[in-house]
Amino acid sequence: MSTSASTPPAAPIRRRPRVRSVDARKRLIDTTIAMLRVQPFSEVTTRRITKQAGLPLSALSRNFGSLYGLFDAVAKALLDNFTSAHAEYTALDVLSNPDVVLRTRLIAWIIGQGGDPVAFRPVGESRSNYIAERQQRLTGASPRMAIAWAEIVTFIVEGYAVFSETHRPIGDPAISDAMVVMFELQKSLRDLELQLGWNEN
Repeated sequence: MSTSASTPPAAPIRRRPRVRSVDARKRLIDTTIAMLRVQPFSEVTTRRITKQAGLPLSALSRNFGSLYGLFDAVAKALLDNFTSAHAEYTALDVLSNPDVVLRTRLIAWIIGQGGDPVAFRPVGESRSNYIAERQQRLTGASPRMAIAWAEIVTFIVEGYAVFSETHRPIGDPAISDAMVVMFELQKSLRDLELQLGWNEN
């Protein structure tokens, strides 16, 4: 005796509505940034990110290739967040900015995990280029001196971002004094390049 007439039809498979690539990318980046702010980096995994973002696991690989591809996009987004919010900024602004600090720590962590440091070299417009141009405007320093100063400032900012918890906090008198010294050194860039003969062509 056939029972097909009494068997209820299978429920239709409910598929998630397809999310446009641009929206999926933004959702994955924003979710990852939020998670990195409060969780150890090692616990921010592909599965946890996509689950939190409400996307299928394949969305991450489809849009970024890999977790490290997503982290690279996150690093760029964090820098964009900072530069779009600050038309002008000082070294102290950079040192205390949560987006810059998170970006620097993330890159240091990725490199510590075996990531290629070259992948994070700035291309085109970058913080170093901005600092160099700013020094030329403020001090009249040559491009060579301005670039050298920009590299020094970048090393200081990145080092402090990674190791800030092992040093005095922002607001400590010693850090304030260090900022005063930096600003005074900045004012003397033109004189220093004259001493070095860098102004001679």
